[in-house]
Amino acid sequence: MKRIVLPNQEFFQCVEQMLQQGKEVEIAVKGQSMRPFLKHGEKVIVAPLTHHTLLKRGMIILARTADGTVMMHRIFRISGEQIVMKGDGNLYQTEPIQRNDILGIVTSVVRNGKQTSLYTIPRQWAAWCWRNMLVRRIGLKIYDRFIC
Repeated sequence: MKRIVLPNQEFFQCVEQMLQQGKEVEIAVKGQSMRPFLKHGEKVIVAPLTHHTLLKRGMIILARTADGTVMMHRIFRISGEQIVMKGDGNLYQTEPIQRNDILGIVTSVVRNGKQTSLYTIPRQWAAWCWRNMLVRRIGLKIYDRFIC
């Protein structure tokens, strides 16, 4: 398989076009903002957003922010058409977006060649607990100290 490296802007234009065509896209996680649930270099599957997609707090989305940056973060708050995203590895930083800024929904992670849903009951429960700031602070310290 031939590997092609594109600048982020061109890459995400291609990803957006594929999602608009109704195709799922596999992309690599970049950075540490979704740790410990998604790690740098892991692959995730992004599915297209449809008019019928019910967005829920805790879902991981791929979206374009106001400055044009594309981010993969978890939905932290929903208020009508306004959505606030936050990375699992972030303590305070959030990104406000509109529903029409969402490019797709991250549905699963590919680990060791196996595709695993991100929305099983244990994973949803863990993400729900993680939204608690005290759990997040303590969890990130433990993760950084002993796992990374």
